[in-house]
Amino acid sequence: NFEQIKAKCKSLEIAKDFIAENEIFKEDKMGKTEDKRLELFFKAWTIMFVDYPSLEKKQLNPIMTDIQVTDEQIKEMNETFDYIYSGIKYLDGLENDQKLNEKARKRILTATHFLSLLPIAHSAIEDDIKNENFIIWARDFYSGGRRASIDDVYNDYATRGSAKADSIAKRNARLIDSYTKRFSE
Repeated sequence: NFEQIKAKCKSLEIAKDFIAENEIFKEDKMGKTEDKRLELFFKAWTIMFVDYPSLEKKQLNPIMTDIQVTDEQIKEMNETFDYIYSGIKYLDGLENDQKLNEKARKRILTATHFLSLLPIAHSAIEDDIKNENFIIWARDFYSGGRRASIDDVYNDYATRGSAKADSIAKRNARLIDSYTKRFSE
């Protein structure tokens, strides 16, 4: 149970400080309880800093109790979370395509999609892609009709078994492909 995990967690205070200070965690979609936000923090850490990450409980629980989150990792996470959140705020301020922007906003702030976007957002920061351009790409990617994105392979791996390492890797590959096509021109 999560209380036992929290009791053993070596980076609990760092995680609590992060979610208390980061604007994106004030969004409803980012977890209504502290426990949900803490779990999202550790999932984000896993996505960003573990090779071939899995978010299944049997892999995630030991990570939550054993990791020592570094100042450098917190800095990188803050930068990436802020980059996405600034993009969300940019979408909120656009006058045109408000319905599309709102739909994309909700999808981007859904845990599976938000976590999937983290490595791509980090790459965009490193590639010096303007935040506005990145979020418009993300909006376009997450503008699927009945499904989350315009990419059927991504959608398949975002639904069933989405926490498995293979599903995360396949979603990441589809996002990288779309990102590369948009920004390598």
